[in-house]
This record gives sequence, C-alpha cells and structure tokens, in this order.
Amino acid sequence: MKSDYGLLTTFKTGSFAWLSDFLENASKSSKEYEHQLMRVIDFVVDGLFIPLYGPNNRLGYMFVSFGRHKREFDLIMPHQLQSLAQRLHVRYCLLVKGLQKQVKLTNRESEVLELISFGKTNPEIAQILNISPNTVAGYVKRIFLKLETNDRVTAAMRAQSIKLAI
Repeated sequence: MKSDYGLLTTFKTGSFAWLSDFLENASKSSKEYEHQLMRVIDFVVDGLFIPLYGPNNRLGYMFVSFGRHKREFDLIMPHQLQSLAQRLHVRYCLLVKGLQKQVKLTNRESEVLELISFGKTNPEIAQILNISPNTVAGYVKRIFLKLETNDRVTAAMRAQSIKLAI
C-alpha cells in the first residue's frame, strides 16, 4: 500500500483508520519519515484518523489518541466515536451557516467592508464611492455592530471566517 493510507484512505472509505494500521502499511522509502512516525507512535501509542463530512462539502479531519493500543478497545468504540465526531462536525457547520444568515449587510455596507478589507481608510473609501467621509464612518459603525467587532481588522477577518459575501 502507499503511504497515503492514513488521511486519504479515511476519506476514500469514509471510515476511520487506526494509526498503527497506517504505520504498518506506510511505505518505508524515507528513513526520516519512518523515524518521525515512530516518535509519534511512542508518544500517543495509538489513535484514530476520522474523516468528517458536513453540509456544502465542508470536510473535516480529526485525530484522536487515547494513550492505549487499539486491541484494548472493543470493536464498537471507534464507530461510536466516529458517529459522535460526525454529529459535532455537522452541528458546527450548521452553526457557521446560521451565523452567515444572521449577518445582513446592505449593498453599500458590503462595498465599504470590501474596501476596509483592502486596507482603505475612511477618506479613501469616501473618494472611491463618491460619498462623504462622515457617511463612510456611519457605514463602518453599522458594519461593526452587525459583525459584533470594534476594529477594521477584526471586521474583515470575521467576514472572511463566516464566508460573508463581500
């Protein structure tokens, strides 16, 4: 088997994979790679690679280690853990999607936020949009309120983190 057993195989099969199985099936082409993996296995003993699938193709990935070997667990535990992790991931995705729907910016506010994210100042935004700097300041205040931020950088980052269309 190829060395992609861990991450890629879990996504291909849609199921978990044990770290110890990954190590057994990994290609031994690189001594340094093998040495690093052995240090990991010494530290964590064994663990699970768990692929996570969410709405709108939001993929996630989880690695869980218990400090014990897989033979010490019953056969159902990995399936239960994968089910729990999958439910949490879907809930997280829906929470993020809900946040996106809650933030409703007007077209002009979206334009101002876009220019803020490019690092433009209020006078520069006013000149670009052909409005007064005081009007821009009003838009900026409303954007801060809607995004629950206090500064321009956080507003731009929050808009990006919730995938707000700007």
